[in-house]
Amino acid sequence: MRYRIYADVKKDELSALETAIEMSRGSFTKAEQDDENFTLIAEFPGDDPAPPAGTNTPWMAVAEAELAAGVREMRSNPRIEEYFATTTYGRHPDSEPWCSAFVNFCVTRAGVEGTNSALALSWLDWGTDPGELVPGCIVVLERGTAGHGHVGFYVDSDNDNSIRLLGGNQGDAVRIASFDKARILGRRVLEAGDNSVSAADMATENGNKPPQSSLQEVLINALIQVESKGDDNAVGDRNLANMAFGCLQIRQPVCDDINRKFGSSLRAEQMQGNRALSIDTCKKYLSIWAIERWIGRPVTDEDRARIWNGGPNGYKRASTLNYWAEVKQHL
Repeated sequence: MRYRIYADVKKDELSALETAIEMSRGSFTKAEQDDENFTLIAEFPGDDPAPPAGTNTPWMAVAEAELAAGVREMRSNPRIEEYFATTTYGRHPDSEPWCSAFVNFCVTRAGVEGTNSALALSWLDWGTDPGELVPGCIVVLERGTAGHGHVGFYVDSDNDNSIRLLGGNQGDAVRIASFDKARILGRRVLEAGDNSVSAADMATENGNKPPQSSLQEVLINALIQVESKGDDNAVGDRNLANMAFGCLQIRQPVCDDINRKFGSSLRAEQMQGNRALSIDTCKKYLSIWAIERWIGRPVTDEDRARIWNGGPNGYKRASTLNYWAEVKQHL
């Protein structure tokens, strides 16, 4: 079978699309994304061509092996939990969106650093833009509202208007599916001489080590110094309804944003005395808001610091300039 995924379909467009699929001898399943949008997963007769051979993207061999294994959702597939384990989100069931977890798994299994994030849009800041779609490149697509997306590996083009991606969470499985070219937000490939890790560094009990985030660690360390002078047990804003906890002085609204995007249940109080969780929370928050799609241009460390200090629109608030000046002193 050949698969085509139609996302962000409006209610008034459903009937015409359903008719077109049926006229092409296809069948479909329909899912409601939100109050206004639907996703249709269509199946058409015929076999998909295999992914192109001889690509210089090492993760494609891993992705093709997962495709051949027929990995699909099964109310907590242990293999999909392994995909999640390569992100800071940790092991989760396949009821959670897992396209970025799949890409991270394939990339890290190939000995390359990924984004360490379960958020599809995190790949917009990874690697470099090849300037065109090349076999095996990582493609990020828009999906639904701001902060949501889809990511997979480019296989080829169906026609002038659609492309085929090998990816996870495509119709609840690892498979090749077609998507509209108009939804492309970014194309990414490995930057020459960057992001590689040694086999020794990758070795752990399960044979793989989660990669470092694309967010620079020096920036995180600078934020920690400004926020708490490195005190993991710091508690601030005691006069406010939402106190700040831990080395990065995290308040509940930050956790609420992450919980909405990742389906987690973080509480700000958990950050006190837990540097690893605080850093992970900071990275996830910035992966939601410190992105080119939100800001409208390439993201800088100044943007990240000012958003951390002033919220989603902190990058353009004058009140965050002094905070950035303090951060720069520690970079």
